[in-house]
Amino acid sequence: MKHLVYFARIIVGGLFVISGLIKANDPLGFSYKLGEYFEESALGLPFLEPYALGLAMLACLAEVVLGFAVIFGGRMKLATWSLLVLTVFFGWLTLYTATCDPQGTYTVMVDGQQVERGVTCVTDCGCFGDAMKGSLGRSLTPWESFYKDLVLFILLIPIFMRAVLGKGITLNSTKDDRIMLLGSLVVVILLSWVFSWFFPVIFTLLIFGLYFLLKQSAQRPDWPIAGMVAIVTVAFMWYSYAYLPTRDYRPYAVGENILEQMKSAEELGIPAPEYVYDYTMVNEDTGEEMVITSKEYMDEKWWERKEWAIDKERTGSAR
Repeated sequence: MKHLVYFARIIVGGLFVISGLIKANDPLGFSYKLGEYFEESALGLPFLEPYALGLAMLACLAEVVLGFAVIFGGRMKLATWSLLVLTVFFGWLTLYTATCDPQGTYTVMVDGQQVERGVTCVTDCGCFGDAMKGSLGRSLTPWESFYKDLVLFILLIPIFMRAVLGKGITLNSTKDDRIMLLGSLVVVILLSWVFSWFFPVIFTLLIFGLYFLLKQSAQRPDWPIAGMVAIVTVAFMWYSYAYLPTRDYRPYAVGENILEQMKSAEELGIPAPEYVYDYTMVNEDTGEEMVITSKEYMDEKWWERKEWAIDKERTGSAR
């Protein structure tokens, strides 16, 4: 069990640090993505739209601080609960994206009358998706994003059992540091290589150095260490917000050929992501039912078959 907890902490900590830094690298872009989710036609939380930037920055900060907390073993009960909340939150967003029906509608009242409007489906995962497209050529599909969050949730289970339900996890011993810091650094290096951005390695080494200083000088170093990580993260996030991302994955980044970036996947010779929906079609004359894919719907021009209609309540999700 101890080795499983080590492994889970290394993977979870490293992933949250990288994920948080990628978002902190472009907090404004992340806020735009949150704003899409908050729209009335999406999750129906328009009152949160004015606060999207603040919430985006808070989420970035939380990911980085909690990622290092898991690596260092600081305040693990609080950190584990917080990570569970974050993971469930992001899982909820990605599940919405994966199950959203672009043909779906919702009803609003306009001048006392019910009006149907189309729903907004968020098509990718924002900054993380931009980073993947900028480095790997493709983003995660909605279901892949959801499964990523599901894997993180599963990895949090042994940490939760040890930190909250078991003996507890305290600030690393010297032996723990050798295992946790080396292992998490390897994860950060590998992911930095994947994303073609090695700033997270420098950032992590800086945090490790400051961690050792505070650990030796502070009597109760847990909160000072968390504060130090927060200050360094906020400084980096402020710089990215005030100027430009240190690694700009956007198609219109400085030095990029915008015309080249506008080319389709087919023109670039790379596989394009496909989002397939299952439609339940009902024959209004005979009551016959058929399940077809969205590709079949378009290729066979089902909308021209006037006797057939989409049963919106039983239309499946994207896959």
